Amino acid sequence: MVTDKLLTINIGKNGLSSNIFNEIKDILAKYKKVKIKFLQNSAERENFQNAIDTLLQKTSSKLLKKRGFVLIIAKK
Repeated sequence: MVTDKLLTINIGKNGLSSNIFNEIKDILAKYKKVKIKFLQNSAERENFQNAIDTLLQKTSSKLLKKRGFVLIIAKK
């Protein structure tokens, strides 16, 4: 199953910052997959598809699964 024991990153009111991108890159380098939750107070929920595209591009990753505001991405 894809969601078994993945590290989870929560995106809150500060949104997608360079620190978040670096953290995701580090996790992907070590574990190959990461779960990302966009919380209710996240500004990225307004333009969610744009946030997904930016996230995938800046972390050099691919989208495995999307359910609501939760993503599972993997290293390319």
